[in-house]
Amino acid sequence: VLWAGPLMMCVSMLFLSFFCTFLRTEGTSEKDIFNFGKIWIFILCIMWASASFSGTIAVGTSLAAMTLASLVASAIMLSASFSKDQVKYNKEAILERVRAKYGDNLDYVRGLFIVTMSPFLILYLLLSMINQLVRRVGVNPCSRPSSNPQDPDQTAGIFTVRTRKHLAKIKRWDRANVFTIAVYWGIGYMVL
Repeated sequence: VLWAGPLMMCVSMLFLSFFCTFLRTEGTSEKDIFNFGKIWIFILCIMWASASFSGTIAVGTSLAAMTLASLVASAIMLSASFSKDQVKYNKEAILERVRAKYGDNLDYVRGLFIVTMSPFLILYLLLSMINQLVRRVGVNPCSRPSSNPQDPDQTAGIFTVRTRKHLAKIKRWDRANVFTIAVYWGIGYMVL
């Protein structure tokens, strides 16, 4: 068990070195982002294997904490490193590539999303409704809607504008197929 701590520290330093190399490159392209993702997954697998070999609960807990901390640190560094336009361009490029490569199989991921995230989705919708209610009632002077009748918040209904966009994306899904696949995911989970 004595070797697990230094090994995990070395792996985290290796991860940080790859992360710094990723940030240092000029003109990060879509290929660089995918390579960074592959390196992230590889290092995560190494950390998981090292925690499994050590066999202690404390190492598993520290592995989970370090993984979460690395994810948060990476998100903060990426948000500070790229402009909003670069993030939008890279996000759109990645999404187009995923749609082109896995377009027919995305319903399986959507079904898994429905099965695993339904409680959080309901909570998100409730929080959006409360947010919109606070805006409309005008309890907080900072959240009052503008007097412009063309403002999207004025015509948003019971949900915020962002939530309406998310719901519009969900409405474009083949919901019958997605819910059928979600049922299969649930059956598979209960069987296993």
